Amino acid sequence: MSGGGGGGEWRPDPIQPRIKSDGDQGGGQPDVCNISEVTNLNSVNPKALTTIGVGTVLQIRYAPGPPMRLLAETGQGATVGSITSPSMPQLIQCIQAGRSYVAEVQALRGGICRVEVRLA
Repeated sequence: MSGGGGGGEWRPDPIQPRIKSDGDQGGGQPDVCNISEVTNLNSVNPKALTTIGVGTVLQIRYAPGPPMRLLAETGQGATVGSITSPSMPQLIQCIQAGRSYVAEVQALRGGICRVEVRLA
């Protein structure tokens, strides 16, 4: 058996995100930054988690690192957790191009925080 060698980037290549059809009007190209996905936050901060509830809208901030991270923060700047979804590379590219994203809390269960990531 043979396998692939190491090396290269540790993050996957940007994927084609789920694109909402309302961004495509008049036969133009769809907006590849119109990403909407539901995911769980990683590395959740228990203290910050106590300050939010279902419906809370968190700001997404790109932290170039290393490592590169997408942080979900409260309006007061407290980091609730990070986003490491398959769309992360595309989200980073769009943020670097000037787009802004939010993460709306959909569910809280113990230390799990489920959010919907979308354009601000």
